[in-house]
Amino acid sequence: MKQLILIFLLSYSHVSAQCLKGDCTNGIGTFNFGYATYTGSFKNGKPDGKGIMEYGNGESYEGEFLNGLEEG
Repeated sequence: MKQLILIFLLSYSHVSAQCLKGDCTNGIGTFNFGYATYTGSFKNGKPDGKGIMEYGNGESYEGEFLNGLEEG
């Protein structure tokens, strides 16, 4: 049963993840990850460069990203 729930949660977060506008591969865009929304620079489909990650609970990170991770 736990495996079924885990599979559902993973597939749900994958389905809800989507590019909302712009170029979310190699450019500037806005991407909904399901757990947060990122607006800024992308490289190879990952946040890379300047951007802001808004987590939806009032928390956010604004600054540099490197290969999809907050840098700094």
